[in-house]
Amino acid sequence: MPIFESENQYSNPEGWLGEVMKLAMEASGALYIAMCECDDYWTDPLKLQKQGDFLEANPEYGASYSKINSYLQYKRKFIGLFGEKFESFESLLLKGNVIPTLSVVFRKKLWVKYNEDIKPNKRKWLMGDYPIWLYFAYYTNWHFLNEVTGCYRILQESAAHSTDSKKLIDFTRSYYEIRLFYAEKYGLENYRYILYSQYLWNLLCVYAETHDRYALKYLRNEYNQLVIPVSLRKYLIKSVIKLPILHYCLFFYKKIK
Repeated sequence: MPIFESENQYSNPEGWLGEVMKLAMEASGALYIAMCECDDYWTDPLKLQKQGDFLEANPEYGASYSKINSYLQYKRKFIGLFGEKFESFESLLLKGNVIPTLSVVFRKKLWVKYNEDIKPNKRKWLMGDYPIWLYFAYYTNWHFLNEVTGCYRILQESAAHSTDSKKLIDFTRSYYEIRLFYAEKYGLENYRYILYSQYLWNLLCVYAETHDRYALKYLRNEYNQLVIPVSLRKYLIKSVIKLPILHYCLFFYKKIK
């Protein structure tokens, strides 16, 4: 059953992450939900069958995903595969989003629980999928179909990709806030130091990509707020190689006027 809107809701974060998704879910009487945004596409005609069969046979699993091809639209070329297996909620939290949205099939009842518990419409997050995947990972098992089932098109301008450093910074900040929210919600407060260092690293990548002085200033301000207890400093240096690299890079960048 098609659902028509009087205006494009995709460019409105509250529309895509909120009401449109909610309406689509509520309108469906299906037990399973598969997501595929209009600029992406599936390449395996048996994708849904394979994932649906697995979930039917394994009730202890709540969702299934696979690998996909990444296609750089403006250069018109494939740049590699996206999607990898993770072992637990904690590993998904620390790795970041390794689940391609267009590859996912999940039980609708899980999304209903997520929407009631997390209330994403009130969070103002700029990512709609990763918060859902984290929630599912905490409460259920994920099945990884080690096959390529679709194609994700990377556009020059989207929520996650842009030439505007301010947009990229906003997205990076929102990404960090999502991860911190879940770390605190499920009693993993010590993870906040790792997550913050990864957040700073991502900001450094924004600057490296854009060479925008605003991005560098924002990064420095965020970096200056990083306070790590001595008891955790050795652990972080051993477990997060990016942190000492980050310190070195920022020491170097301080020479930039």
